[in-house]
Amino acid sequence: MPPASRSASGCATAIRHSDTKSAVHPEVGVIDMFCETMLTPNATQRLLIYWPLPGTDAAEKMELLRVIGTQRLDAPERPSYSRPAEVNDISA
Repeated sequence: MPPASRSASGCATAIRHSDTKSAVHPEVGVIDMFCETMLTPNATQRLLIYWPLPGTDAAEKMELLRVIGTQRLDAPERPSYSRPAEVNDISA
């Protein structure tokens, strides 16, 4: 990728740094990612872009997270109540 390019909004951006990173997610474990940091020309704003590291199972893990969302697979089911519990006045 060239050192400077235009984003979708037409603003000039410059690539500052690329690196590989690993994140540990409680449901899927370690996810290996490639990270690229893009800066605005005056370096006042940063955009971090993460994508799955090729040759790993990161893409499959990220797809699973897209499907399960924020639900916890190990959390016990909580009962759902249709109305709040009644409170008795015991001051009388």
